[in-house]
Amino acid sequence: MGNAHSDTKPHATKQQRHNPRPVAFMAQAHTPGEDNFYQRKSPGLVLFVCTSNTCRSPMAEFAARKWFAERFRVPEAKLTEATGWEVRSGGLTDEYEPPGSPASANGVAAMKRHGVHMASHRSRLLSASDLEAAKYIFCVTERHKAWIGQVAPEVAGRVETMGKDIPDPWHQEESVYNKCADRIMWEVPKLMEKHFGSSVPEERHQ
Repeated sequence: MGNAHSDTKPHATKQQRHNPRPVAFMAQAHTPGEDNFYQRKSPGLVLFVCTSNTCRSPMAEFAARKWFAERFRVPEAKLTEATGWEVRSGGLTDEYEPPGSPASANGVAAMKRHGVHMASHRSRLLSASDLEAAKYIFCVTERHKAWIGQVAPEVAGRVETMGKDIPDPWHQEESVYNKCADRIMWEVPKLMEKHFGSSVPEERHQ
């Protein structure tokens, strides 16, 4: 599991994790070395948000990429070129995992069961330019949605949750991640169909 972090020995309690101190992510720079795609004129940015960007939001991001690739019948590597949409994810705090951390090992395994491969993921913090550029911001819980509303009320109209709150599987056993993955693979296609289903060219449905 060299490409994913271990799910043992968390350095924070579940209660602390449930009530973290959101960093002033609006002033944060992008992860060093990251392609600063937000500074380009991307046709449309879709963001998924969770706490540390190592579990739920990357699971949702890669599920959404899979949906776009299958619906538009294009390779995931050419999604933006073919669909006009960029799909990314980010976290609200670095209290529990530092930026650049790999995805949870159990999360990677759980999503692989659904044919979603996310071992390449590395975590990142959201920034002001992320929220400014995003046309859709999907949060895993109402709490995350509220955090964004507090620091960036101007984007409130573009923020919504992924159905009901998705429980945090952070540093729990694989069975918990499997349930989380099942839930995400249920919610994400519904969200994508709701917002982007009508944008799929008619010939691609055939």
